[in-house]
Amino acid sequence: MIPDASLYLRDSGFTYKYLTSKKAIKIINSKSIFALNPLFTTFIKKDSTGLLFHTLKESLLNSRKIKNKFALSFNVASYNKFDRGVYNISNEQFRLIEKIEGVITNENKVKVKVSLLNKDQNFAFQFLN
Repeated sequence: MIPDASLYLRDSGFTYKYLTSKKAIKIINSKSIFALNPLFTTFIKKDSTGLLFHTLKESLLNSRKIKNKFALSFNVASYNKFDRGVYNISNEQFRLIEKIEGVITNENKVKVKVSLLNKDQNFAFQFLN
């Protein structure tokens, strides 16, 4: 199971050059791959303002729409569908979350959005139990 996650780093080009020089980014079948993640394939897209790391071939984040220093999106619902034994981070509260998105704006403000699976009025009761 591959987590459905994306990470965007605002960058002037230094990070990409550094990672390439240290062979942390490999070009395989015309795709840039982050080679330092042994658990699953991490793709990298570089644009004029930064780097987009993503685990699926089609990213959750669209790098053209991002105007922040840092952006992260993690689809908890799809991650929790599979049991990973010892490596499973699922618990009662995580099972109620659909997606977590966070950004650090250019003004250094942190914004986090948590989307919940259960949209019923009894969610607060379930969360407290």
